[in-house]
Amino acid sequence: MKNLKAIISSLSMLLAVCQFSPVQATNPTEQVAKSTALPVYQNIIQDISLSYEDSMLVGSIKLNSDLILRIVDYKTRDDNVMNTWSQGDVVTFTGHLQDEALVLSVRRINRPHEEKVEAYAIFDLTESPESGLRITEVNDHGKFVKLSDGSIWDFSWLNRLSTSKWRAGERVIVDGQGKTNSYNFVNLDAPVSKKVHSACASFVVQQ
Repeated sequence: MKNLKAIISSLSMLLAVCQFSPVQATNPTEQVAKSTALPVYQNIIQDISLSYEDSMLVGSIKLNSDLILRIVDYKTRDDNVMNTWSQGDVVTFTGHLQDEALVLSVRRINRPHEEKVEAYAIFDLTESPESGLRITEVNDHGKFVKLSDGSIWDFSWLNRLSTSKWRAGERVIVDGQGKTNSYNFVNLDAPVSKKVHSACASFVVQQ
């Protein structure tokens, strides 16, 4: 594997490649935004199963990355709308800590304007132990992070407060439509006590 430090030494050239040349995307959807040539990172529902436990509509979502999430509660609930979530829907995530656990707020993209459903879910480590994108390298105290799909990312000094504590092997969810060079990361494996689960990055290059 080519050392990431060698790439960092020629960052200016890489940024030029990112901004002005098409990239070869090997992310979960293998798409590139036509207007920007930036990669599209989407989390797509591959399978969803819902049922009632007492009065709560709960269940599981399997993503195109094979990650499995368990729906445990809602920030905004509407069971009729929730039951319309289906295979092929694109969802986006925001991570937050609750009761010493990482909880993901899940919303559906391209939803009807009036839809306000936001589910709370947790990552099912038991059912998807090897799934998802992983960090393979962290360099310059978290400024540059390389993922298992060969993509390299640049994090601002503020975001490095989190990424400097990330480690190789940890799984991440990446979310970004490629319209601008800004992508949201949620680290699923970072120790909760460190409070470093979220960060925002710019795409640099695809190896």
